[in-house]
Amino acid sequence: MRCHGWLWGAAGLSVAISGCFTEGGGLDDGWHGEAGQPSAGSAGHPGAGGTGHAGAGSAGHPGAGTAGKGGTAGYSGSGGSATAGQGATAGQGATAGQGASAGTTGMAGAGGACASAAACGGDIFGTWTVTSSCLVVKGELDVLPLGLGCATVGLRGSRVVAGSFTANADGTYVDQTTTSGEELIEVPEACLSVSGTLVTCNRIGPVFESYGYDSVTCETDGGGCRCNAVFEQTGGLGVLSWEPSTEGSYTTSDTVVTLHDSIHDPRNYGFCAAADELTLLPQQSPTDALRGTIELVRQ
Repeated sequence: MRCHGWLWGAAGLSVAISGCFTEGGGLDDGWHGEAGQPSAGSAGHPGAGGTGHAGAGSAGHPGAGTAGKGGTAGYSGSGGSATAGQGATAGQGATAGQGASAGTTGMAGAGGACASAAACGGDIFGTWTVTSSCLVVKGELDVLPLGLGCATVGLRGSRVVAGSFTANADGTYVDQTTTSGEELIEVPEACLSVSGTLVTCNRIGPVFESYGYDSVTCETDGGGCRCNAVFEQTGGLGVLSWEPSTEGSYTTSDTVVTLHDSIHDPRNYGFCAAADELTLLPQQSPTDALRGTIELVRQ
């Protein structure tokens, strides 16, 4: 499902979310040696993921001592890691503590930052295979084409590029890359008016699918909405689109390569081709939120 209700197409853009956790509690000392219950790590906001710790149980005397539970995983960011919980020390009847579960991988990578790189130009001709990518999204998404009651919404997340890209000698290209990831759309209360009609958060998600997202689910967050958008597309070379292109033509000028196709506006990338390595830096426009690098090697 690409378009629903009120939407009629738009160009997609595309931060980093990190997790933080609360400190786990310890086991109570006492005759019955009962284990404490550490609190679960809560969802984090942007920044480096924190670590949940489980409490250490002390030795119990006769009685049925229960297990100490480890801290739970962080939700987002670079993956908040939880350390294993220490069980109750051997006492009479105390059982072993349970370790904490592993932290989950965050939406936006390590703190929403990628290593810097410089464009140097070079020879882009050939077939290149993606070896790694670091693309983060942090900024505003233009939603005027959607008919909402606002001009922009907050957007942050990350994208991963894989596959291959071929620049032919005749100036054409073939894009066999895939771009996937997860992004957070923050919708202010003022936006919840679609063509003059108020809508609820559980119905506004499909409006954003015209930007190239496979699915968008939203929940109430204060007076507005917090929407989780996921996607995986073929073509586009890191740039999200409702209809990504897998072929077209390209031109180079100094340190910039421009991709042209029959559907979209030209897409610019700073590039540096040295020996058999190529670095691409998406440069859509000064106001766009996508930043980072795509690293490739010549086949």
